[in-house]
Amino acid sequence: MRKFTSWWRKYWHLSVGLILIVVGLLCIISFEKLTFLQKLLFGAITEIGFALMIAWVVGQTVERAAREELNFEALQNAKNIARNVFEYLYSVQLPRSLFQVVETFIFKVPVIKTKQFLEYELITPQAEAEWIKMRCYFDFTLKNISSDVVEDHPIRFHASKVSGFDEPDTPGVGMQSIIIGGRNVPAEEWGKMDDDAPDLPGQHKFVRKHTLQPGEEVRVEITFVQQKRVVDNDLWQSNCVCESFELRFKYDPEVFDAFLEPVHPAGAFDSDIPDAGDHCRRVRFNQPLLPKNGVFMWWNRKDANTCRNEL
Repeated sequence: MRKFTSWWRKYWHLSVGLILIVVGLLCIISFEKLTFLQKLLFGAITEIGFALMIAWVVGQTVERAAREELNFEALQNAKNIARNVFEYLYSVQLPRSLFQVVETFIFKVPVIKTKQFLEYELITPQAEAEWIKMRCYFDFTLKNISSDVVEDHPIRFHASKVSGFDEPDTPGVGMQSIIIGGRNVPAEEWGKMDDDAPDLPGQHKFVRKHTLQPGEEVRVEITFVQQKRVVDNDLWQSNCVCESFELRFKYDPEVFDAFLEPVHPAGAFDSDIPDAGDHCRRVRFNQPLLPKNGVFMWWNRKDANTCRNEL
């Protein structure tokens, strides 16, 4: 019934017109002698039929032309938007090369960090010592935000690597533990993670591949100890988009002066608590971090006479 109703709405002009034309012509042919009124009546029926047919043809032609024009305009608008979506939305002409960077490192990246927690601790050195230990703990959650399975996603991280010939042979330095998805990665597998990620000057790199289903999250926890000088620095940068970030920087304020600088377009931390207890400064970003955003840390030892023995 619905199909017939739809058909009738579309073709009733044509159908009624054809019926009237046929009826009118048949009547004219059937009567040998027609009175004036008959001629007028049958002629009117036939003319109304022709008028309905002409109206249908004109309507179809005009409607098709209007539809084609509308489709053409919509296609042109879509092309204009596709050429520069930022100009369309924000009235700015973003260079194509800049858009390609945003597209490559943000829009097309299927895995992000939903949170990133860091804890750095400067171990108080012995008096006159030139080197210290720095304990580092990373805790972050990766999430596949795409609708596809992400095969062998590289989970990357690195520790600072001392460059030079004066590096001390200090026990207890290096990787301490790696936990991925609640599973403790055995120490026997750390070597392959190291070999799969070639080091760079000043960076000791590791990588572990992990498959993520659509919408799946995986928590990663890493603990390691690295060597630093008593006057030194460290830079942490996110390797992908990160929704939130927190850093706890522990040190003895009687031994060190320490400074933290945000590496972020905002130019400041959303939260900065200089003394969060237990000789700890805590800073947070509540807004997202883009790739290579992070925090720069540096410190120097105060008067050597104030140094205490290593805890």
